[in-house]
Amino acid sequence: MRQLLIIFSLLILVSCGEKATTSSNESVSSSSTGYNKIEWQNMDSDQDGSVSPDEMKQHYKDEGVYK
Repeated sequence: MRQLLIIFSLLILVSCGEKATTSSNESVSSSSTGYNKIEWQNMDSDQDGSVSPDEMKQHYKDEGVYK
C-alpha cells in the first residue's frame, strides 16, 4: 500500500511539471499565430465592449474571409 502511495505521488508531481512546461509553450505559440494582432475593436459593431459570434461572422464576411 505504501509503494502505491509513493508511485501515485510521483505521478502527480510528474504531471504537474508537464503542465507547467506546456503552458509556457502555449504562450509562445499563441504569440506566433497572430492572435494578439487581431483588432477586436474593429469587429465590435455596436461598441458594447464585447464581440459576439454574429459580429465576428459579419466582420469576416465584410473582409472577404467567408464566402
